[in-house]
Amino acid sequence: MKETIKHFIQGGLIGIGNIIPGVSGATVALILGIYKRLIGVIDSLNVTAVLSLLKSLSSWSKFKEEMSKIQGWFLATVLCGVLVFVYAFSFAISYCLKNFHDATYSLFFGLILASIVIPFRYITKKTWYGWLAAAIAATFVVCLSFGLSAEEQAQAHQKKIMIKQGVAQQKLDVDYTELGYYFMAGAIAISAMILPGVSGSFILLLMGSYFDVLLAIKQLDLWIIGFFGCGCLVGLIGFTKVMKYLLEKYESTLMFFLSGLILGSLYSIWPFKKALVVDNMTFYGENILPSASWTHLLICGGMCCVGVMLVVVFERYDVEK
Repeated sequence: MKETIKHFIQGGLIGIGNIIPGVSGATVALILGIYKRLIGVIDSLNVTAVLSLLKSLSSWSKFKEEMSKIQGWFLATVLCGVLVFVYAFSFAISYCLKNFHDATYSLFFGLILASIVIPFRYITKKTWYGWLAAAIAATFVVCLSFGLSAEEQAQAHQKKIMIKQGVAQQKLDVDYTELGYYFMAGAIAISAMILPGVSGSFILLLMGSYFDVLLAIKQLDLWIIGFFGCGCLVGLIGFTKVMKYLLEKYESTLMFFLSGLILGSLYSIWPFKKALVVDNMTFYGENILPSASWTHLLICGGMCCVGVMLVVVFERYDVEK
């Protein structure tokens, strides 16, 4: 029961990480020390394992045995934690982001800053190409951060309002080439979600597919939803296998790369940004130097320290276990 509660809370924290723009749930999984296990469990979910699990439904004892073979209880508990915490805390997180943007981001900045050292636990060989991989990964994430300005976010928000108000009633007219693009977008976005420091929804925004998919879901456009969903499934299965292979064969280099992703994400999670207000909505663009009062800066600094201390606590708990 104690392990179940632990995995449920870990899943919940991963879910909260996915709510925060610019924060990856994979980063939180890495902080909590369950990233490698999650990759292994997802990779084990092949057709044979799923069919065996379905056949065992007639017997509770056989079902429990099959679930144990694929670590199904662990995965189910983590997923339940993700769903419950996303539902329970989405309003609170949204409120904090709206009313205490800088302080909230300072907390996560501290979390990510302290978690950079975590992948180094798995690095046994410090090589020049490992450091190069880290530099390339950090540069990649920083470049992604330049993808959407505050003005572009405001334009995207206007499109979102149109979708919510039902203005865009006509279904998207797409051909097979465009359906193939949605398939590719799903595969790339879900693959990005597996990487610490990279946001899958942000990738969709950069690819220009985010609101098209949102509109397709609203209008139940099964063609777009189907191709996008198949892309997600293929990307999840395929990229998870790639990650597992890299973890087994090139763990040190991969951990250098993941460290670089986390380091680069500090740029996008920087608390102080240029703000643009449109229709009573605030959009945040490029990073700026802090210019607020000393009280505000002290609060942000304090929240950053809290984030660092949380990682230290997680690390100690993990070591003791």
